[in-house]
Amino acid sequence: MKRFFAFVFLLVVALGAMSQNASISIGNNSIGLNQAFTITITVADDQLQNYTNFPEISGLKKRGTSSMSSTNIVNGSISSSSSIVQNYVAEKEGKYVLKPFKMKINGKEVTSGGTTITVGAPVQAQRRGFFDDESDPFEEFFGGGKKTPKEYIDVQDDAFFMVQSNKTSVFRGEGFLMTASFYIGFTNRAQLQFPNDISKQLSEIFKKIKPANCWEENFEIHEIIPEQVTIEGKKYKRYKVYQAMMYPLNVQTVRIPTVELDMIKFKEAKNPSFFGNNLQESHKKYKSQPFQVKVKELPPHPLRETIPVGVFSMHEDIRGKGLVAGKSFTHNFMISGEGNFSSLEAPIIPENDFFEFYTPETHQSIHRGDNKVMGTKVFTYPIIPREPGQYNLGDYVQIPYFDPIRVKYDTLKSTLKLVIKGESQKNATIQANDYDSFYQLIEKEKNKFSFNYYSSYVKLGANLLLLIMLVATGFIVLRPLKKKYSK
Repeated sequence: MKRFFAFVFLLVVALGAMSQNASISIGNNSIGLNQAFTITITVADDQLQNYTNFPEISGLKKRGTSSMSSTNIVNGSISSSSSIVQNYVAEKEGKYVLKPFKMKINGKEVTSGGTTITVGAPVQAQRRGFFDDESDPFEEFFGGGKKTPKEYIDVQDDAFFMVQSNKTSVFRGEGFLMTASFYIGFTNRAQLQFPNDISKQLSEIFKKIKPANCWEENFEIHEIIPEQVTIEGKKYKRYKVYQAMMYPLNVQTVRIPTVELDMIKFKEAKNPSFFGNNLQESHKKYKSQPFQVKVKELPPHPLRETIPVGVFSMHEDIRGKGLVAGKSFTHNFMISGEGNFSSLEAPIIPENDFFEFYTPETHQSIHRGDNKVMGTKVFTYPIIPREPGQYNLGDYVQIPYFDPIRVKYDTLKSTLKLVIKGESQKNATIQANDYDSFYQLIEKEKNKFSFNYYSSYVKLGANLLLLIMLVATGFIVLRPLKKKYSK
């Protein structure tokens, strides 16, 4: 009888939960080291379209998500629900705190209280009690406790794993987007779940699919979040696990091999019971299809081995009060657009007698999103004009590049026209770099040999004076000794 009342109580709780459109539920907070702590978000009578990130728990790591959906018929009324379960695992035993948190589910903010999670020693699965995996309380209640072993069947799944590129052919240096995703169809009936070793699996997959002859701009996916996509008119939930923009460094064809993703797939009980476990865990490997991206050489150009490739634009300004010869000003040359900014080097300034360009400061900003790699790169030049006059700064500041969209070379160049006032600094520059007065005397000296007689007389006089001083010293020292011995 107690079991019957327990069933009624759980049924009332379940119906109360279903009345809420969006909810958050926290799993068992006392688990073994080999078990996962879970947080589940549920939407009733609607599709789970979007939600914000699950909370971070200090000491626990996220280990994949699983999705569930159910349809119930009660007294002719049909109700449904969709859920996402986030798994957390601990690396060691202890107590961990989940603080109260909020999530937006289908645009609605839902609040959940926190809890303290106790992680103990690994536990063995037990199959006893009211919710026995192999028993049904109603079967025991009405059938005198007789147990009937369950038979599980494999349900056909509508899912696949794909590694793909958005381009089949690119120029050397042109980026192509490579993505690895797991797709689950909206018509899928099989229960699928990412395993606890998903991080290790993905690490091995990434090693295999990353081409050695490409520069990688990784989009850094830290959390696997489903998003709705349509492929050939059919709706899928896409779980993106890897995304990067690849820039070929040479003309070798990029070849991506087949890789496998091992997923947990549950079998379902052939004769499901109202309570008890109606699912049996199994595994299925999903294989991606290999593909290749052909790489074309750039058209002939003197700088094609080092020239940047992309779609770029240029903005600039100068800083300085008045442009006067001999006084420095600053030129900011900013390049923005889409491409591999790591290959974008500072402009090569030609040697000239009118401006002195110092080594520029470089600032780079990269944004990876919306399936693109966008960025800006700013070169800040201190410049000292040497001569007054009117100049086009574009004659000095230029960056050639190749545009793969228009399939042509182009040049980013300064459009500023400078008016330099003041006096010429040419002579001042020469004096500033003149470190030896010898060169100043070259033009003044006569072009013939000469002998310095005065120098020889001075040397002779010095030697005679030295000899006289030596004789006088000997006389002074030896005279007292002579008197002493004569006595």
